[in-house]
Amino acid sequence: MSEPDHGDPAGRGVGGAYPDGVVVQVAYLVEDLRQAALEFSRLTGAGPFFVVDHVATEWMFHPYRGADGAVEAVVDQSVAMGQWGPVQVELIEYHRLEPETVRAAFTAPGMGPHHVAWIVSDLDAEIERLAAAGATPIVEGATRQVRFAFFAQPGGGVLECYQRDRPILDMYAMVRDAAAGWDGSDPVRSLR
Repeated sequence: MSEPDHGDPAGRGVGGAYPDGVVVQVAYLVEDLRQAALEFSRLTGAGPFFVVDHVATEWMFHPYRGADGAVEAVVDQSVAMGQWGPVQVELIEYHRLEPETVRAAFTAPGMGPHHVAWIVSDLDAEIERLAAAGATPIVEGATRQVRFAFFAQPGGGVLECYQRDRPILDMYAMVRDAAAGWDGSDPVRSLR
C-alpha cells in the first residue's frame, strides 16, 4: 500500500475565506483520539492533527422544555483537528456528557461521522433560523473565545454553527496553514 500524497492539503482553493453557511468542518466520534488521528492521517493524508485535551467551556446550556427553562450541560471532550483539502476534520472523544438528553443526542450515531459545522456572522439569527426549520437545539455554549450551538437534524445527524469571531477564524487558519506543504511527519501534535 502506498503512502498518501500530502501535496497541498491546505485547501487554498477556498482562498482562506469562510463564507457564512458553507461547511468548514466534518467531525467524527472516536473511541481513542490519538490512535484515530494517526490512522486518519495515515489513510487519507489529512493533518497534521492538533489535540486539545478536555476542552474547557465557559458555559453550556441544554434547552429544556419544562417549567425550569434551560439546564446546564456538561460536555467534557478531547478533540483533534486536522486539514483534509478544503475541509477541517475534527475527531472527538467524549469523557462525560450530562444530562442524559445531551448524551443521547451526541452519541446517537455511535462511532463514526458525528456533525458538520459552519461559521455565521449572526449566531442568534442562525439559531432562530435552524429552530424554525425544524432542527432541535441540543446545546448552546461558549469557550473563553468561541460561541457555538449544536442542533439535531430532523432526519438524523448533528449540526454545529459558530459565531464568526477572530479566535475561531484564527484556529481554522492555523490548522489549514499547518497542512500547507506538510510532509506527513509528526501527524499528532498537542496544542497545550
